[in-house]
Amino acid sequence: MAKILVVDDDKLTRMMLNDALSEAGHQVIEADDGKKVAALLKQHFPHILITDIIMPDQEGIETILQMKREHPALPIIAISGHYNYLKMAETFGASAIMLKPIDEAQLLKNIDELLASL
Repeated sequence: MAKILVVDDDKLTRMMLNDALSEAGHQVIEADDGKKVAALLKQHFPHILITDIIMPDQEGIETILQMKREHPALPIIAISGHYNYLKMAETFGASAIMLKPIDEAQLLKNIDELLASL
């Protein structure tokens, strides 16, 4: 299956995503803010990045912009509890957007679609 990097400052959200993705057979790498993404990419280049939008230190929009500059082919799923932020993430290059709380079935469907397009 896929290697997926999950970036969210909320530990419970990371745990839920890790559980759902691991149960589906994916390998999950976690980070609690966007600043850690660049270093993690050097160690474990993922097939997909899932990032929250509102985080301390480096928020999701900045992370999306950085990834689109450095790794334009990397699919990104933006997640947030605020729809307006998600629309902004989509404008800046997110491949898919998901409103929190995350629907696990829809998440897995989005991942399958993104993997099929690689």
